[in-house]
Amino acid sequence: ADPADPAGPAGLPETARHLLGLVMREATTNVLRHSRARHAEVGYRVTGDLAQLRVGNDGACGPPGSGTGLTVLAERLAAAGGELTWEHVGDRFTVTATLPVDGHAPRTRDSGA
Repeated sequence: ADPADPAGPAGLPETARHLLGLVMREATTNVLRHSRARHAEVGYRVTGDLAQLRVGNDGACGPPGSGTGLTVLAERLAAAGGELTWEHVGDRFTVTATLPVDGHAPRTRDSGA
């Protein structure tokens, strides 16, 4: 992404950049320590009001570990109005972080009254 692009990482609020940086660090640590990856992919995009970071790799060894890194990050992203998910299918492991571009939780429709 172009650093001058307001939708690029430099256009995100500091908190969102920091959280996505933590996700990137945790995801790459997991690739290096908990897989036999031959290939890894990193993708970043902005769709509407949401920024999304996705890190995937092959060579995932067994079920995800019992570490708390991703769980703690999921809680932090949720507190910022975002979401962190991970999926292990076959030998593929994918981590996806989503955060509001403007630093505020997206509006949801009130399903009550």
